[in-house]
Amino acid sequence: RKGLYQVAKPNEKGMSKASVDRAVDGIKSTWKNAPDIEVVQSMNGLPQELQDQAKADKVNPRGIYDPDTKKVWLVADNISSDAQTAITLAHEALGHFGLRVALGSNFKPMMNQIYEGNKNVRERADAYMKEGLDKTTAVEEVLSEMAQEVYDTSVPESKLKPTRTALQKVMNALRQFL
Repeated sequence: RKGLYQVAKPNEKGMSKASVDRAVDGIKSTWKNAPDIEVVQSMNGLPQELQDQAKADKVNPRGIYDPDTKKVWLVADNISSDAQTAITLAHEALGHFGLRVALGSNFKPMMNQIYEGNKNVRERADAYMKEGLDKTTAVEEVLSEMAQEVYDTSVPESKLKPTRTALQKVMNALRQFL
């Protein structure tokens, strides 16, 4: 699996590329080490390899992180608001890109350590593994979701408390590697 997705809901009405670009520019301007972020209007604007993968996986992505190029792709047709742009960027950039850049060669061992040491992450990762993801990718996906949930105002506070607790444990574990 080359790209890692943030998936759109069926029949979601998207925005114009220009509107998503403006939202991205506003968010990115506050970051010190932003990844390369490319906004395309539709899936047809993605590199062929990512289009083929999304079709094979039967997903309609809002965002994709390509670990080979370290690039975040956003699909404007699948993003319905500035808030959703921010949530998708949190997932792809803070989650996928941030974890991989911060951990470097320690990425895989750290994902395994988090899996073994955090029940909340392990339970959520196990669900992804049943869908066919390997353990490392499943843990990365869970952590990326957690990064996104912190910025998503629709996530109930009752769900955020365990997410924040789990993220704090992850950050404490990351300190061993950084």
